[in-house]
Amino acid sequence: MRVGRAPRHLAVTPDGHFVYVVHWSDGLDSEISVIDARKGKVIAKIPGGLTPESLDITPNGASAYVTNFDAFLVSVIDTSSYVPVAAISLRGLMPFRVAITPDGRFAYVIAREIESIQSHIAVIDTAINQVV
Repeated sequence: MRVGRAPRHLAVTPDGHFVYVVHWSDGLDSEISVIDARKGKVIAKIPGGLTPESLDITPNGASAYVTNFDAFLVSVIDTSSYVPVAAISLRGLMPFRVAITPDGRFAYVIAREIESIQSHIAVIDTAINQVV
């Protein structure tokens, strides 16, 4: 099945019905493909923002958190409408990977300082979509 160019990362919804694929680009033409796993076809394409790297989906399947490392933020996508609903700034940190806790309360993000190789873990409260 073709899903687009430069696939970078994927995540499966908790019910197993949908697969989200991040297509990396160093420009604004990146996207996220949503695949209906039962039908084996792409059902939606979501603008990916600036250099998306990874994503994870909340345990209830309602939201996808996408890292955008050149934009220094994490985007939140409503999975029922495929629309970005929030952009969480990491204040100059370049986010690479995101993982949602099993209870869905927090998103942990590995991020790197711009001018060094120092890494950090940012913790996002998913109820308010802010770094805590």
